[in-house]
This record gives sequence, C-alpha cells and structure tokens, in this order.
Amino acid sequence: MARESGQVREQRDGQREAGGRREIILESECNACFGCGQMNPAGLRLAFYETDEGVEAEYAMPQQFAGPPGTAHGGIQAAILDETRCVTAYAKVGTRWSPAR
Repeated sequence: MARESGQVREQRDGQREAGGRREIILESECNACFGCGQMNPAGLRLAFYETDEGVEAEYAMPQQFAGPPGTAHGGIQAAILDETRCVTAYAKVGTRWSPAR
C-alpha cells in the first residue's frame, strides 16, 4: 500500500504470527526516522506488529538510553509511545502517521 507518493509503504499482506500479530513494515526513501528508521545508526529501530486490539512495538534498549536503574530514560519512553501512537493511527485508520501532526 503506497502512501504520500510512495514515500511510506506498509506491507499489509504479511502473515500473522502466533497470537495474531502481523509485522508492519514501514519503508521510506530516507529511512532515517529516529524511532522507526532501520537505517539510522543512532535511532531506536523499533519493530511494530499489528494485533486485533492495536499495535505493539518491540525494542531492546541499549545501555546509552538508560534512565533510572532497570528502566529506559523518560525521553526514550516518550519517543516509543509517540511512534507507536502514530503507527497505530496509520495501521488502523489509514491516517498518515507523523509525530509532528
């Protein structure tokens, strides 16, 4: 499915995993987004999965993003929440996802 003149594409024909999850693959020409850009070496490189209830994100936090012992820094938590919110709107409603909107 193409969005915004082919700049963002979501693979919607993927197979569901056990538990009813389906990976959402987001592609863009630059692929440098801090949250979801797989080509951004300093970014989070989040992986998203659509479920019947919404969207889930998977992330293994490197030490440089640590906050208090045993948790991610609050800014990283906010970025993950913001990215997941935007991808949920895109996957479930078809709204162009953008943290700036």
